[in-house]
Amino acid sequence: SPPRSWVHEARCGVPRGSRVGSRATPTYSLPRAPRFGPSFFNDQSLRGPRRRNPNRASLERMKQVQLVQLEAFRQSTAHDADWSRIHSGHYDWFMFPIEDGSKDAYNVFEDDVDELRSDPEWAERYRESVWLVSRAWGWDLDLAAAVEPLQRGMRWTFWDVRLAKMIRSLWLFGYKLEMESLQKFARTVKPEGGLRYARINLDEVYYMALAPSEDRSHFGGVHPRYKPGAVPVSDGGAGGANGAEPEGNGC
Repeated sequence: SPPRSWVHEARCGVPRGSRVGSRATPTYSLPRAPRFGPSFFNDQSLRGPRRRNPNRASLERMKQVQLVQLEAFRQSTAHDADWSRIHSGHYDWFMFPIEDGSKDAYNVFEDDVDELRSDPEWAERYRESVWLVSRAWGWDLDLAAAVEPLQRGMRWTFWDVRLAKMIRSLWLFGYKLEMESLQKFARTVKPEGGLRYARINLDEVYYMALAPSEDRSHFGGVHPRYKPGAVPVSDGGAGGANGAEPEGNGC
């Protein structure tokens, strides 16, 4: 039978000790397992391993859809911010790319990661997007701690698959500090494990690790746009909502 905290979650909607900022101590702890580093496991073809996704959208397209969505994030958090607007979108495929998502046009292999990560605009927007979605969950990415006080709409949404994808994406792109912060968040909201998408167990993200030599984190600290006194400036060039990805199941 599952640990009683999972039963409690199923009955009451919130696992024991999992509220962000809660002082409760969970009864169970995540079992230990070997930690492992990035591995692109789906880049095999009849001709051998592939380092690039031949069906991936162009860099220009990747940046276009990214910026359209990021501008929507920014609008949601400006002025009378309502962070709940961030929760409802379907954007995981292109905002937090992984190698085996359901939209092949946004899947990334090793060379794709290198290309995107080497583009300063894409990389900066990527980190800002991770920061904003984390904050919408009530999590301070830089401090690796709960946001205090919470603002309107900040809450954990029980969207396990989005959290798992963000951790996996950070792992593949080599952003160690950001990945470890979200892993801590995962242990806060699901301290006994149990991240799932339908019947698929996603708990591998608890054990992903990056060696110092693999770390590409270079942001650090609160994003300049959100420091006290900062004046928001639009990147521009997105053309409004044109180019936005149609809604789907977020997988």
